[in-house]
Amino acid sequence: MPDAAFHRMTLNAMRFLRLAVQDVANRPDQMAIRVYTAIELILKARLLHEHWSLIVAKNPRSR
Repeated sequence: MPDAAFHRMTLNAMRFLRLAVQDVANRPDQMAIRVYTAIELILKARLLHEHWSLIVAKNPRSR
């Protein structure tokens, strides 16, 4: 399961990068958002590959 989630997350990141390249001329604001999202997904995929608990935050309001 973690390998499948890692694969899906990295594919999604690559999709965001492809969309960013398409947006570079016409919508640079969207391009920046998509590049940021792709980078975030790549980093989260790497953490997920190490251990799932590295990408889950504990709710500070729960006791």
